Amino acid sequence: MIEHHWNVGAPSFSALPPTSEPPGWLFNASALASPNGFFFDGRVGRIRNAQAMADDAQRQQTEGIGLWSRTTPLGEAGYVIGEPTPEGVTSSHTILTIDGILGRDLLTPQ
Repeated sequence: MIEHHWNVGAPSFSALPPTSEPPGWLFNASALASPNGFFFDGRVGRIRNAQAMADDAQRQQTEGIGLWSRTTPLGEAGYVIGEPTPEGVTSSHTILTIDGILGRDLLTPQ
């Protein structure tokens, strides 16, 4: 279980009209987000997207496969709903983790 929307440290929306609702960016729409999660091993904590993305890239280079699946009906971009953040970064850790409960969201403990 993971915090679905980016609730902590989201960018400001100073360009929006005062009556506009800001978009509800998801937790995985930015490298800057650190969503809270409740993990299968019973621990509760934050998972930094930047770390998950770096570990995923490392595993892709060394083993030819990342930490999350790119072969789902959701396509290469993975689990993305709505607009990406201005930096345009996405990740699919926790949601599309390869091997489910036996898989890994990070290569290094947090």
